[in-house]
Amino acid sequence: MPFQPCPETAEIRISAELHGQIVENVLHCRISTAPTPAELDEVKSVVNDWVTGTYAAHSSNDLNFTKIDVTDLNTASGPQVTQVLSGIHGTTDTPVKTNQDTFCLKLLTGNRGRSFRGRFYWLGVNSSAYDSPNTLSSATVTALIAALDALRIDLNTASHPLGVLSRFSGIGTDHKPIPRAEGILTDVVSVAATDNTVDSQNRRLPGRGI
Repeated sequence: MPFQPCPETAEIRISAELHGQIVENVLHCRISTAPTPAELDEVKSVVNDWVTGTYAAHSSNDLNFTKIDVTDLNTASGPQVTQVLSGIHGTTDTPVKTNQDTFCLKLLTGNRGRSFRGRFYWLGVNSSAYDSPNTLSSATVTALIAALDALRIDLNTASHPLGVLSRFSGIGTDHKPIPRAEGILTDVVSVAATDNTVDSQNRRLPGRGI
């Protein structure tokens, strides 16, 4: 798809390695319409503190965080800043079961519809978090919700609210997504989980994906 302008939007890309496979989370937050690198650095700093503290504390030490990219999506030539991470692993001393095991958290905006809710797939779910072969313990689910909500609160405090970015307006008669002329960012107001069932992302398997 050609570049799509997304007013007042920055992309936050958290990259890591898990058993030799590159794995990522992509989030979005609100910025000005003409941000400077210094403004993107503010976002990067908040995310870096959260990744190296909160995210790492709830992930297996199999997971190795490698970098954080924050990119202006207002224009195709907007600035980007990068934080290279070295030696930052999850701090839970238990392995993952498999690369593709993950847990899905919901990003809620208070509005209905697919354009106004997002998902975050937790990287490096450690094996001690399970209370059955296919479910996480209630305590783990509560902790993960609180952990991601902490990032939402921190970004709000920095005046860069976490948001859900909608790039498509629906499905056409050809059954393909219809791109918007501009992306629409809606602020996240809460984080939740549908249940405690473990999810799967096969592109995180070794040798697949990025």
